[in-house]
Formats: sequence, C-alpha cells, structure tokens
Amino acid sequence: MATPLAPHVSRVSGDYAPHGYSVMDTSTVLYELVAGATDDQYVPLAFADQSDIYLEAGSITTVDAIASHASHYWTFDLVTGPNGLASETSLSSSVGGASTPLAELTEHGFTITAARAVIPKGQAIWLKCNPNHASSPAATVAGHVRVRIKA
Repeated sequence: MATPLAPHVSRVSGDYAPHGYSVMDTSTVLYELVAGATDDQYVPLAFADQSDIYLEAGSITTVDAIASHASHYWTFDLVTGPNGLASETSLSSSVGGASTPLAELTEHGFTITAARAVIPKGQAIWLKCNPNHASSPAATVAGHVRVRIKA
C-alpha cells in the first residue's frame, strides 16, 4: 500500500524531486574579498535549519575581474559543515586559480563532486574563498546555490 501524501504534495518524477526533495529554493550572497588576506574566508549561502537539504547547483559571479597570477590569486569552492565550521566537507571542484583568470561580471559554475549532495539538518553550505598569498587582490563576488527541500 502506498504511503498517503499531504493534500498539497503530488507524486513527481525522480528528475524533478531528486531523493524526494521537491521544493526548490535559491540563495545569492554578495561578498567583498579582503585584499591581502592569508586565511580562508567563508560565506554562508544556505542553512539546513528545518530539515536536510539537497544541493542541486552552485556558482559564483565575479563582479570584479580576478586576474590569474602565479602566486597572487583566489580559488573558490563549496563546502558544508556545522555552524562555526569546526570541520568542513568539500562539495564541489574549485573555480579560479593560478592559471584561470575570472572575467568581470561572469558566472562560473561549480561541478558538484559530493557523492550525495545532501546537507544534514543543522549544517550549512558555505562559499569557501581561499587566497593563495597575502597579495591576493580585493574583489567582489556573488555566491549562488540552488537547493531542494522535502515537501
């Protein structure tokens, strides 16, 4: 016997509701990178505050151009972990780097590498901004994620 669904929920295909996550939500956060930073900077993009969430897609948009340079560059990726990031788990491949200039006003998609991109309740998705050198330039980026929540 099939489990009855709430009146507002319909049965949908697995493509539309991966792992049963059917309510789509998006988040965009604008962030100014600190020039000369030597520590990673973390920007919260989405919180799994009410239930687990499924990461469907992520990207950054470079508001300012970020040139490639042998030692003065930024890399970006998506990570998950508890509030305060006592530990982190990578969710994506990196964007940017020594040989990858990032053009002004250009969106750069992340490749989600997590085997199962489900963020447990109580954790968050963070944009990790990693400066390679104390001379990494100041810039502004926008982090974007699209997540799904169970209905």
